[in-house]
Amino acid sequence: MGRCRIGPGLDAAGLHRLDLFRFTEMVAVAGRFRCSPGVAGLLRRVGAISGWEGIRCWSTTRKQWRRLIIESCALPGPDAGGACREDFAPGDMEEGRTLYFRQEDNVFGAAVYRMRIICASPDRLAGV
Repeated sequence: MGRCRIGPGLDAAGLHRLDLFRFTEMVAVAGRFRCSPGVAGLLRRVGAISGWEGIRCWSTTRKQWRRLIIESCALPGPDAGGACREDFAPGDMEEGRTLYFRQEDNVFGAAVYRMRIICASPDRLAGV
């Protein structure tokens, strides 16, 4: 991992200026926190797509915790035809790389998602 150089003023509100891909809707979340295993440990956790199964969320309409992600797996590409691969390792999550995964949740059903790693350095991780 090299040293990331993200332009000045690039924050969650400014990610749309990156023009990484066209979209009709976007949700941006930004935060800063310490991760004791460092960025490599965080990459392992984010890349463990199959471990996302069972993530729960609070349903404001039902007033209870519900299982959000029912099934999740990493994909070798956007048109994998349902063939899952191993979870992403930190080495798979290189700067500039686009990764694909499928998940089924109790809100949108089954869908293929993409994750683009913008920056991965020893002290910073950014993606969309």
